[in-house]
Amino acid sequence: MVEVLVPTMISYAPPELAAEMVPLLLGGREQWCQGFSEPGSGSDLASLTTRAVPRDGGWVVTGQKVWTSLAQYSQRCVLLTRTAPGHGGITAFFVDMDSPGITVRPLRTMHGVDEFAEVFFDEVAVPGDRMLGRPGDGWRLAMDLLPYERSTCFWHRIAHLYTRLDRLVAETEDPDDAALGEAYLGLHTARCRSHLTQRRLGEGGRLGPETSVDKVLLATAEQRLFDTARDLLPGVIELAESPWRAEFLYSRAATIYGGTAEIQRNIIARRLLDLGRD
Repeated sequence: MVEVLVPTMISYAPPELAAEMVPLLLGGREQWCQGFSEPGSGSDLASLTTRAVPRDGGWVVTGQKVWTSLAQYSQRCVLLTRTAPGHGGITAFFVDMDSPGITVRPLRTMHGVDEFAEVFFDEVAVPGDRMLGRPGDGWRLAMDLLPYERSTCFWHRIAHLYTRLDRLVAETEDPDDAALGEAYLGLHTARCRSHLTQRRLGEGGRLGPETSVDKVLLATAEQRLFDTARDLLPGVIELAESPWRAEFLYSRAATIYGGTAEIQRNIIARRLLDLGRD
């Protein structure tokens, strides 16, 4: 998640902290995770309950996060906590994952990979200089971070899916040109949209709610591709322990991770099309 967490650190961390830590991630010497979702606060991130209270010049964090990608391998965590009620009461910290009081439990997904984890914080002491931004800046940090999660890192995901389309074409004995064409069109549409996003970012533009369009297009294209593989390679997914099976099962989460498709469509309707909350 270099594309996601590096801009966040540069924008919100104290300059000396960013100068110390960012090279560790960019150089591959460390891996970081982001502690956002909770058991009762996934796409409804504003309802998070993990709490940070001031103590002895620092903060003490108690709560639980879930669906934390690769937390078991991470040295640091960009963590959202509650320090006061409402959106303006969310504060972000940069937490060392080896801090006393942190417990990480990997979660085995249905495609057979321990990709996610639940993370427990039991009276975890965090130094005051590890706050990202100011108290109450956590919601703004999350809104700045999520467009990167839904855009920049999609570029290489799309490239990966193109390789799977090539493999599907090579392995299909009785190709259905219409189905393959639809799968290609979905990927091509997502790539064209993502290309516009990368150009905007490269020119110094600010990313916003329009990246929800990228997310919907990618999720739709990914699921269509693996649905097509299921239809054109009979039994390979249902009856065989093949790479196709694992990737098909993983694709079912495409409309969930990074914000559900329903939430993305709500964002598009409200913030881009001005259709109101109803």
